Amino acid sequence: MGLWASFKRMVKLPEGRFYRLDYLEIDPDLVGGPWGEFLLGLVCARALELDVDGLLVPALGETAKFYKSIGAEQELLRGWTVDKGLLPFVLRRGIVEEVVEEIYEAYLVS
Repeated sequence: MGLWASFKRMVKLPEGRFYRLDYLEIDPDLVGGPWGEFLLGLVCARALELDVDGLLVPALGETAKFYKSIGAEQELLRGWTVDKGLLPFVLRRGIVEEVVEEIYEAYLVS
């Protein structure tokens, strides 16, 4: 259905401590539905468990609209690098908290 990887989960940058999402993949048949949002919510919950200042997401161009829609900023923070062809997105802690809250309310509270 979906998976994520964070090869170096905590990154210390001049702006604070960030959880670095290195890879997020969802089954192509499920793209555009609730599973991608739910998976990102799990990633954000993990980031909050680590008490970070935000989440770093290197994204493919076609996902840029999604990340912008949830409040992520397209920004390359000093000290962070992304692979060629990927766009750097930052979700500050407040946005990470909002994503977790929305996912919790939408999918986990009955």
